[in-house]
Amino acid sequence: MNYQEHARNIRKNIVKMVTEAASGHPGGSLSA
Repeated sequence: MNYQEHARNIRKNIVKMVTEAASGHPGGSLSA
């Protein structure tokens, strides 16, 4: 797995966690 794939997976996980928590918004976490 290269860096870009790893970063994409991390962002997907962040979105999933935020969605499941139903709080906050992922804008800051997604800006890279």
